[in-house]
Amino acid sequence: MENIKGTDISFMKLVGLITIVIPLFSLAFSAYQYTKVESAYIKQKSFENYHFLISNFRGGSSQVAAATIYELKHYPEYCEISLKIL
Repeated sequence: MENIKGTDISFMKLVGLITIVIPLFSLAFSAYQYTKVESAYIKQKSFENYHFLISNFRGGSSQVAAATIYELKHYPEYCEISLKIL
């Protein structure tokens, strides 16, 4: 392990580098998995909240219906279906 591109890399330096790189890859993978799971959780909660609002619209008073319509602006991904329901 000597003389790689003009530098003298000893075995201990290589081991030291590996002990830094492997945990960094592990950290990056864990961060990716966490953001993937968290994104799915947020989408699911948004879906549940939207359906809760729609059920309130159908079963509530006129004030509840007005508040529900106002809150639907926070769910642009459901715009087309909201217009059909309303």
